[in-house]
Amino acid sequence: MTTQELETVASYVKDHLPDWLERSPATVPSDYLRLGERIVRVEEGLLRVEEAIKNQNLQMEKRFEAMDKRLEALAHQMDRRFEDMNKRFEAMDKRLEALSHQMDRRFEDMNKRFEDMNKRLEALSHQMDQRFEDMNKRFEDMNKCLEALTHQMDKRFEALTHQMDKRFEALTHMMDKRFEDMNRRFEAIDKRFNRSIAIMGVLATVLGVLVAVF
Repeated sequence: MTTQELETVASYVKDHLPDWLERSPATVPSDYLRLGERIVRVEEGLLRVEEAIKNQNLQMEKRFEAMDKRLEALAHQMDRRFEDMNKRFEAMDKRLEALSHQMDRRFEDMNKRFEDMNKRLEALSHQMDQRFEDMNKRFEDMNKCLEALTHQMDKRFEALTHQMDKRFEALTHMMDKRFEDMNRRFEAIDKRFNRSIAIMGVLATVLGVLVAVF
């Protein structure tokens, strides 16, 4: 039984003991003796119960004291652990702050570098634009020069072609005259050859006649 249950039984017996004595039929002295023995037994039982309750209370107090000590030690230990955790968190916060500050510096350096790079790229782009403009001007000048040279060459080719045409016409006219002269000469030769053949025919006829006569 627990201490609370024993205390409940003891209080219940004390409260109801007078009623039980009044209700019990005690007309004979022997009954009174038995009743007295019962009362002594009940009182002894109550004393034992009270002593047991006291012992249990003492044990409970000792247990509570031991529990309090353990709780105090545990609380002290937990306080130390929480202090250690707070120190660790503080150290972590400091490290994070230092890391954040370092990262901010690095990002600032990177931003400066990117700004310098952008400036260089802008200067290079401006320089390239100027160079391309100069190249465009040079190409325009070259195109103008090529156009002028082409126009000049066209004129020269036209003049040379006209001159060659005249020379070819003169050469053709001269060749025509030469071929005409050659044709005339061949015609004169043909006439002479025909005359020679006719004369040879006549001579052959005369010779034939003479041979026949003689």
